[in-house]
Amino acid sequence: MVTAEIRAIPCAELEGIESNPLNATTYIATRKQPDLRPYHWYKNHVLTGARQAKLPVEYIAAIESAKSIDDPKQDRVARESQIWMAPR
Repeated sequence: MVTAEIRAIPCAELEGIESNPLNATTYIATRKQPDLRPYHWYKNHVLTGARQAKLPVEYIAAIESAKSIDDPKQDRVARESQIWMAPR
């Protein structure tokens, strides 16, 4: 199994709904491996968030063009896929 070294960097305080401050953390991979690919369900999470945030179409196109792979754990695929099907 390949493990990635990750470090968290505290970010500036962000303004949330009704001007309530939010704390945010950015995760940056410090030991990147170019052959690693996200699972399809994770890529879908990122794309959904990018579209909801109305990010620039060029940014969304870059995410769409990223290669992703099947997740061998079908229970995780089912669980993660349900997130966007749940009533809101």
